[in-house]
Amino acid sequence: MCTVTLEYDKTDVRACQQLAALLATGLFFEKKEVDTLRPLTIVEINAMLDDAEAEIEAGKGTSHEEVMREWRAELEELKQEE
Repeated sequence: MCTVTLEYDKTDVRACQQLAALLATGLFFEKKEVDTLRPLTIVEINAMLDDAEAEIEAGKGTSHEEVMREWRAELEELKQEE
């Protein structure tokens, strides 16, 4: 895991929107959330994978490709608001 410190003007609406978009990807966490993380066991990881595979087989969830399309569209909207 890598820690990144981001400093920004909290009164800047655009900066707040971009931060929200980054956090929405699930790739980044606010520090308060990182402090509560703990290593997962193999049993927990396998259970998560089993759940994900069951969702895929049931036609539930959103594919990575769809999430990326939505994310890119949101970022494009933010760029156009400039």
